[in-house]
Amino acid sequence: MWMVLLAPPICHIEMALNEGRLDAPENYEFPVFDFRIEEIHSIVMSGHKWIGAPWPCGVFMTKVKYQLQPPDNPEYIGSLDTTFAGSRNGFSALILWDYLAKHSYESLVQKALNLEVLASYAENQLRILSQKIGVDLWVDRSPLSLTIRFKEASPALIYRYSLSGETLYVNGERRQYSHIFIMEHVTKELIDRFINDLAKSDAFASQDYQDTVPGDRIVPDAKRLLHVPHTGRGFK
Repeated sequence: MWMVLLAPPICHIEMALNEGRLDAPENYEFPVFDFRIEEIHSIVMSGHKWIGAPWPCGVFMTKVKYQLQPPDNPEYIGSLDTTFAGSRNGFSALILWDYLAKHSYESLVQKALNLEVLASYAENQLRILSQKIGVDLWVDRSPLSLTIRFKEASPALIYRYSLSGETLYVNGERRQYSHIFIMEHVTKELIDRFINDLAKSDAFASQDYQDTVPGDRIVPDAKRLLHVPHTGRGFK
């Protein structure tokens, strides 16, 4: 059983590729990872990134045959509760429906194309900056994605641009990363201002420590650590 964390605009990028409106990188094969693959049992995506909901929210989709059974029947909502652990948030669902009802496939494909151009521009500017200052900024971006990862910025810039961060181990080396996600409010001018700030001498946090992957992070048999209840509600 596989669960997929779906990149929000991936279906619209696929539409653009199929229509010949976007050039794929050389030797690139589009990564199909949805219900077309038999082993995919569920898909999760964010509503606050691509759509831009005003608060964090997510959509969990699964096939009916894999829903937790039996469903609850709380009297106060007047229907069966088939949501995950009773996670009913009607307002978030309404916001997502309102957005999709107001935007055609064509407008969403065009939005994906516009943001793809900005993401490519941001990645290229970070790579140029890395060469200019003579520091490997570990710039990385999956093909056609809207997320760009790079060496962790200073606390001041993290605060100014509300940067998200993560710790990764690359060939046994511990690295602190920041990343940006290109959304509709992002402009070329904002990217340029961000790059100019990153070009300053104090723009990046010190990472002088020597660290390797702790042994307890390596799990030889991960399947034994996970148990998903198939009866009743998971959080009761």
